[in-house]
Amino acid sequence: MNPLLLSSLIADSIALGPHWIYDSAVIDQHFPNGLSGFENPRSSYHPGKKAGDQTHYGDQTLALVSSLQKRGDQWTLEGWREDWQTFWKTSTSYRDHATRETLAHLQQGSTQPSDSGELGGAVRAVAVVATIPPDQLERRVRVARDSTQLTHGDPQVVDVAEWLVRVSTLIENGETFAEAFHKASLNLPPVLQLANKVTQAASDDLSSLRMVGKDLGLNCGLDAALPLALGLCLRFENDPVKAVVTNALLGGDSAARGMLIGWLLGARHGISHWPESWFDNLHAARA
Repeated sequence: MNPLLLSSLIADSIALGPHWIYDSAVIDQHFPNGLSGFENPRSSYHPGKKAGDQTHYGDQTLALVSSLQKRGDQWTLEGWREDWQTFWKTSTSYRDHATRETLAHLQQGSTQPSDSGELGGAVRAVAVVATIPPDQLERRVRVARDSTQLTHGDPQVVDVAEWLVRVSTLIENGETFAEAFHKASLNLPPVLQLANKVTQAASDDLSSLRMVGKDLGLNCGLDAALPLALGLCLRFENDPVKAVVTNALLGGDSAARGMLIGWLLGARHGISHWPESWFDNLHAARA
């Protein structure tokens, strides 16, 4: 499996246990010793999921990988729409707002996407960099934008998907996170300034970073999730395990943030930093 995709799926699965729990005290009750591997979900949003599974973000990313591999150079938005609908005919994965609204529109004969402005729509583009080589940047960008706008009508989400692809390509070519974040053009100027709140936190202690997380916001929207995820990338650029575990224990929509963090850490370091047991226990790695 491509190392960027594998790293993203690892971070998604690490987040599954505490995903969408916003109360840090509740997270600590469930995980008094922190996280050292994959856990069963503790919230009600992922029925049937087990430790080592993916959230709905990871599941849809793998569906996009399958679509891209099946269709190759003939991949189109229309083909992806067909494959995505087929995926949802049998999947028991959680149907978030973007999924429910897009499916409802399709049932009414409309291809209009949802109005979602959530980070989860953009991080699916890791499937694009996993299947299209970095020397085909413009194709990467086109497919990232098209695949994202199937379900997410907020143009900023589509722009962030493109930005992440451009950032990822720069990192794959040897840039640091800071260099890549600044070189890739993103028309969301406050994002990197907000991300600096994470890098400027008093310490790496979870309690200190939780204060920053609550300040930025732990919800699904781009305004909160993107700067928090980028800040964790910058703070733990050379400690991938701490990055994804800390992210998961912050709570909220840790899975969308985690997929972004894992993706970029995979671009920076490959898979050498992940514990061997995580590869063994990640179900997608054995599929």
